Amino acid sequence: MFKVLFLLLLGTLLAGGDTFVFVDLSQGMSKSEYNELGKLTYFDPSQNKTIYRNGENVYFYAFKGNIRLKTRTRYSEKKIGEEKYLYNEKKFRIFFAKIKKGVRAPKKGKLYGDVIFLVDTSGSMVNKKHNYLSEVKEAMIHLINNKAKRTKVSIITFDGKRDMSAAKRSRVLAENLTNKSKLISITKAIKVSKNDTFLGSGLKKAEQILPFDSKSKKTIMVFTDGAKINDAKVAKDEIENFKKDKVDVKVVAVGGADVSMLKKFSTSGYVYNATSTDLRNIIKDMSTSSDEIVLNLDNFFDGKKIGRGDRIIIYSTMKNIDNISDFDLVPNLASKDFYHEFKRQNIQRGIKLELPTVKVYVRVLGDEDLSKVKKLKTFWNYFFRDAGAKVEYFKNESLTKDDLE
Repeated sequence: MFKVLFLLLLGTLLAGGDTFVFVDLSQGMSKSEYNELGKLTYFDPSQNKTIYRNGENVYFYAFKGNIRLKTRTRYSEKKIGEEKYLYNEKKFRIFFAKIKKGVRAPKKGKLYGDVIFLVDTSGSMVNKKHNYLSEVKEAMIHLINNKAKRTKVSIITFDGKRDMSAAKRSRVLAENLTNKSKLISITKAIKVSKNDTFLGSGLKKAEQILPFDSKSKKTIMVFTDGAKINDAKVAKDEIENFKKDKVDVKVVAVGGADVSMLKKFSTSGYVYNATSTDLRNIIKDMSTSSDEIVLNLDNFFDGKKIGRGDRIIIYSTMKNIDNISDFDLVPNLASKDFYHEFKRQNIQRGIKLELPTVKVYVRVLGDEDLSKVKKLKTFWNYFFRDAGAKVEYFKNESLTKDDLE
């Protein structure tokens, strides 16, 4: 059965167009997976057939940490000319030699520097329909667990009323602590009020306790659902001050946040989501030792000329594909509501993926929880369908030497 399915797959792959192969090495790759990838994509003279057609453009990309390997060649069968064939084979042999050096799983980076968690505790964070504060707490605990030993973390909450003084609209719960257990305990105890959102007051309090005499990198992380900011002008002025002082203010959004509005309160102009994969991206930004990369397929494909009749082959754990592919903080990943919200926020960011009639073949690497993989596949089916592409998943049992011949 597998052989019949694979021959159908191979026939489709041989139907024409260019081939784009993406290999995610951020979690490493086993020897058997590496050999399997070679069987499918390597220019091996011992194979009578490859997945490529004569004269086809082949684009190969591999990712690990700050390393982005790529090669481009035009496939030529041996009958076209020995010299051209050997040239193409040499390019791929060099490329695969580089990939082989990156198959080990990388060491994970650590959050470092002076970090302030600025937490929105206004009434919109929790109601009968949702509990965004719970997502924020999980995100904070994830970051705390991934911090370096000497990293100092402060926690400030903000909310308030119009008749309150600005100083009372924010509270310091932890100041420059390094103990993970204490920080987690304080995080778990955070509660919401029935008040409004006064981000400016929170940023002012952060400025007061930030250790500017320290030489460490300084980061303020704002966690919010992006409801109306009642002191927006104060907040914007504080952001300008932090830009001058080279303090990074990162905004982590939860729920149906207004991303375009929140960009104004981030020194980079980018808004993260409260998923573990996106938080790992934050850790990567703040780490000197991190060797991870998030493979943002929507952004990446958008920069490539992928069109009708082309095909895409993805080798990945899929944990690192985009900022939605982590299950720890997205239990409703497979729901249409979550997907529509994800799509809406991508449109706000100016991301619109179009892959008309493109065939996408995905190989999920490593031992995965089958229930999680099923949810992820559901999400990516929505994603590729909306882009005009069709996605299929294949297993290593489908990739034998006999099948390729």
